[in-house]
Amino acid sequence: AARLSGTEDQHRRDTVTATEALCQAILTAGTRPRLVLAGSLAVYGAGHLPPGALLDETCALERRPDLRTPYTRAKLAQEAVARRLAAAGAVPLWLLRAGILWGPGHLDNAHLGLRLGPLLLRAGAGHLPLAHVDHVASALLAACRALPEGGCDAVNVLDDDL
Repeated sequence: AARLSGTEDQHRRDTVTATEALCQAILTAGTRPRLVLAGSLAVYGAGHLPPGALLDETCALERRPDLRTPYTRAKLAQEAVARRLAAAGAVPLWLLRAGILWGPGHLDNAHLGLRLGPLLLRAGAGHLPLAHVDHVASALLAACRALPEGGCDAVNVLDDDL
């Protein structure tokens, strides 16, 4: 998981450095646990896709993280740390890339638009990749119970069209 707001340093500390510490602890423990990373669709380089294109697990990761938010840069770096551990054969790795989380107490999201009192202002059209928190929790638990086929598998976790 990761923080959603904050400075570059805060994102690095709470997302990347924390994942590095976890990976070091795994190596030190000498066991081979399954690592399930709560990732984000933000890691994709979707800006180059044409309107209406499908964003799936075969899409390229962001090639210009310097043009993205601290959150995206931290999630990309977090995935890289976990992938290195998996590539070394230390863990089987699931990268579960969740859409925009929503659920009880979390129905409002900056991706939806600007809230002004009871009004929601939104410019442009398009679909938002939503993922209910219960759906994501179920996917994380299922990944804990199964081995990834390739040693390191990425899966996008999204709701059906609403």
